[in-house]
Amino acid sequence: MIEIKPLSTKRLEHSFSTARLCYDLALRNDCDPMKAYLCGVFHDIARELPRDTLLALAKERHIPVNQEEEEEPLLLHGDIAAAVMRENYGIHDEEMLNAVRRHTVGDEEMTVLDKILFIADKTEPLRAYEEAATIREMAFHDLDGALYDATQGEMAYCAGRGLRVHPKTAFMFENFNKKENLYMTVTEKVNIAINAIVEKKGFDLQLLDVAEITTIAQHFIICTAKNRTQSQAIADEITDELSKQNEKPLRVEGYQAGGWILLDYGDIIIHIFLPDEQEYYNLPRLWKDAKFTRFTETGEVLS
Repeated sequence: MIEIKPLSTKRLEHSFSTARLCYDLALRNDCDPMKAYLCGVFHDIARELPRDTLLALAKERHIPVNQEEEEEPLLLHGDIAAAVMRENYGIHDEEMLNAVRRHTVGDEEMTVLDKILFIADKTEPLRAYEEAATIREMAFHDLDGALYDATQGEMAYCAGRGLRVHPKTAFMFENFNKKENLYMTVTEKVNIAINAIVEKKGFDLQLLDVAEITTIAQHFIICTAKNRTQSQAIADEITDELSKQNEKPLRVEGYQAGGWILLDYGDIIIHIFLPDEQEYYNLPRLWKDAKFTRFTETGEVLS
């Protein structure tokens, strides 16, 4: 067991603020919210241990220590926090332990939970730097984009203070650059979805830009189908075309009934209505402050 003193009020406030953001991000990114919350609670439990203690604990547990960590043992507090979780609290979930280990400097390959904790730690609402809010809002609809910006900010912070970038952070950033062309832009997703709707003869096609009025998505796509068979066919066409680009919906609602099918792709949410449901719910009226683009049945923008 590792002896841990109570954390300072400031550190506790940061930890619970991180935990709450982890929970919310997990709900949006198809991740276990309670696992994410507990990772947020525990991630800094070893942050206030003396540097020599962190180094000694790491070496006692045969945790690899590189040159950067020898020079700044605070970089080891994630590894020691994971050891505290295991030894003091009996937590053996490797996904959680790895997320806590990686929250400080990242790693070349990051799971969804890893990304959530890494981002939440650096952008929770008590963080005062200017870009924190922007990255935090982005994470609700573009987790990888938020991770990229958070990593870039971490590297800029090190460069501005003449510090060496941790090799794992550098590998993570390099990995992003290698994969950059594999990630679809929001515009590409929107175009694929609109083309799929046009292909299956959806009508009353509208694109709502909601990025400035909500954090739940950047765009809504709304269309109408004549009957349940057509609404399901439109949904199938959209999911099939986006799956070819390795894009899977975070959630699908209303498919069986077909009156209002919702496809949530994080940065875009697609609503497929039957006429009665479209008239009743009238999403354009509810989101009247959004920027609207209307399309013809052939997919051309209406002036």
